[in-house]
Amino acid sequence: MSALDDLSGVKEIYYKVDGGNWTIHYGDIITFILDNDCFINGTIEFYAVDNAGNQEETKAYCCINIDQEPPIVEIDLKLTKVIFFLKITGYDVAIVTNFWDECSGIGGLLLVEFYFNNVLQDTVEGPGPDYVWTFRYWPIPNAKIKVVVCCDLAGNPGYAEIDINDYISISRNNVIYRYSNIIWLLRFFYRFPFVNILL
Repeated sequence: MSALDDLSGVKEIYYKVDGGNWTIHYGDIITFILDNDCFINGTIEFYAVDNAGNQEETKAYCCINIDQEPPIVEIDLKLTKVIFFLKITGYDVAIVTNFWDECSGIGGLLLVEFYFNNVLQDTVEGPGPDYVWTFRYWPIPNAKIKVVVCCDLAGNPGYAEIDINDYISISRNNVIYRYSNIIWLLRFFYRFPFVNILL
């Protein structure tokens, strides 16, 4: 940033970043590093004063895009149906994703990609807040679901990954724990343990 005065010359430059305090720099050329983790509005305000004491009108530059943090992505798995085929148990699964960004924020139409073992399966676009992918899953070891969100208002993509088998185990257990205070149902599970396995 530089200032020019052909008469008395530039004495000092004042500037502030993102609504902070004014900083003074003596001379007509100034260089500074923006190291903020997150700007609220990313505006730089500045003005110069010459050696005669004349102050120029405050100017502003908007907006500095310094958000380098990705949005936070949350994955929720819902089992909508259990399928039995021979001795194999499959599931109809709904992957629901939500996300937020505490820096530049999220807005407009977003593109959400759903991956199964790093292979793109579906792309959902829209204003949100929820983005859903439904599919039929036959358990295999180390199966990974990854969700990629593009992007926050600063252009940073975000992603989250889960092991779908871990989530299915949790969902099955929740079915049992939800009714853990019903005595007759617990006795039923105890007498017919294969039902627990099917769940």
